[in-house]
Amino acid sequence: MQALRMELKNTNIKITNILPGFVWTDGLERTLRDPVQAKAMKDLGLGDPELFIEKKDLMIQPEDMGTTVYDVMKSGKNYYVYDMMVRDKLQEMV
Repeated sequence: MQALRMELKNTNIKITNILPGFVWTDGLERTLRDPVQAKAMKDLGLGDPELFIEKKDLMIQPEDMGTTVYDVMKSGKNYYVYDMMVRDKLQEMV
């Protein structure tokens, strides 16, 4: 991203890294419910997929990310958001 920022430094284009935590999506739900993926997660010590499903309300929702991106895009002309970390409440628990 730094190289891209350097290439575009004399333009009006802003580069922002948005680093989200867990985002509850249909794709994530399918992955967590897949027996092969669930076993791999457990085997790798990444947590219990059933807990993630049970606590999905503590994850970032897609509309939350949409709002975040919109807020970054409307930043002022005299500054920009370089990096933004968006943490979900679930990661505080696991």
